[in-house]
Amino acid sequence: MMKQYGIDPRLVIWIQKNTGHDLQTFSDLAKIKCLDSRKRNFSAVKKIEDVRLPSWLVVKEDDFSLIGEMTKLKQLSLHDAAIDDYSFLARCRCLNILDLQNTSFSDCRLLAGLPALKKVLLPARSQLVHKEVLEQLSCRIEVKEEKAEEPGKCCMENQHSVENQHSVENQHSAENQHSSGHQAFCKPLQLGDTAHLSIDGMGIVLFSAEVMKSVIPGSDFLTEEFTNPKQVGAHIRKGDITAFCTGTGGDFVLWFRSGCPDSNAEKEFPIMIRLALEVRGGSLQFCDLFWLSSWNADFPQEQKLSLPDGYYHITVCTRRPESGYWGDDQMICLYFNKREEMPELIWPGVPYLFTEASESESDETGTQGQNRRDYMEMLCQLYAVEEPQGYTEEEIAVVKKYFDALPLVLEEFWKRAACTEAIHKVQDKWMKPEDFDKWDWLRDSDYLV
Repeated sequence: MMKQYGIDPRLVIWIQKNTGHDLQTFSDLAKIKCLDSRKRNFSAVKKIEDVRLPSWLVVKEDDFSLIGEMTKLKQLSLHDAAIDDYSFLARCRCLNILDLQNTSFSDCRLLAGLPALKKVLLPARSQLVHKEVLEQLSCRIEVKEEKAEEPGKCCMENQHSVENQHSVENQHSAENQHSSGHQAFCKPLQLGDTAHLSIDGMGIVLFSAEVMKSVIPGSDFLTEEFTNPKQVGAHIRKGDITAFCTGTGGDFVLWFRSGCPDSNAEKEFPIMIRLALEVRGGSLQFCDLFWLSSWNADFPQEQKLSLPDGYYHITVCTRRPESGYWGDDQMICLYFNKREEMPELIWPGVPYLFTEASESESDETGTQGQNRRDYMEMLCQLYAVEEPQGYTEEEIAVVKKYFDALPLVLEEFWKRAACTEAIHKVQDKWMKPEDFDKWDWLRDSDYLV
């Protein structure tokens, strides 16, 4: 008989909104890296009745134990949640950021078993027990202000002295060099600060709420205004809302800086694009691309950056993570250079924060090389071929006449295997570069099919 697991209906909805799909297998839990109960990226599912549960799940009120099976979870944010048992936290040993500020959490001993913690947000001190554990933690600790505090007073001013001492000692050395000191939860980020952002989409968006105040709350801005590449390019050039494609979802470390990168920064972060943005109201917001599917400018403070009003030239630069995988705690620097007027940009479509050169420069000896060998071995086994054949640069250039830079995975597939006869003798049809000169509907489409 198949084992069944209980799950609170709220957790079912949170998972659906954070991942974009329903749970299918037990192993899907281990793939979740970010769980935020406030997330509105996927607004279609709002009731448990709309979710199809697999046979191994059964609705059980107040059972959140399956969060403990999310063994790769790096960011957990729970809000307005009254949970009786938080013991599941002990199994989430990869957690970097934990937000329990507006919950019923109380037992600080559970935090001692989370070695990867960089930042934890907790309820008021009067609610906590075993507070002596906080003195042993090396992460940044932010405690909610007591209700009796004077209105408007910063929530960090009256904390215990030990909490003021808890900076993130184990962060990357560069992060320590650029840190502006202890960051209060009640204030937005400042230039010089660092933020952690986990995304499910393939891009990061920046805008100033005051500039975009005409957008109707709750509307699907992503579908209506920010999916077609030509629409995206128009917004990028206008500078009312800007974005860049990361090529993948994942976990990102954003470093906010003023001015322009110097020669050392350009060497350290060689993948670079330039954008522009108008700021009004003294701040801008940054978010996952999917956030735009249900428009809401009420961002958490850790996703707001204070900036004086005006026009900014933004230089965005990055490098491949040491693991070889994009989105694996990938560092992205954003330099803001204030200008007298909106800088002129020529982006016709979506800006990509990676280049073909950056993908091809690694040889066959490192992690990326191993990934490519595994990829080709899988193709050879799948189609029963010994030597896959690819298209030449000249043959692929046919498609580049009609579209912007090609998706890197697609271009590599065309170069390395897409000319292999065996892969075109299957049920599904692969698009080939020469098809784009043959068929009008392919080249005249707003999308690369």
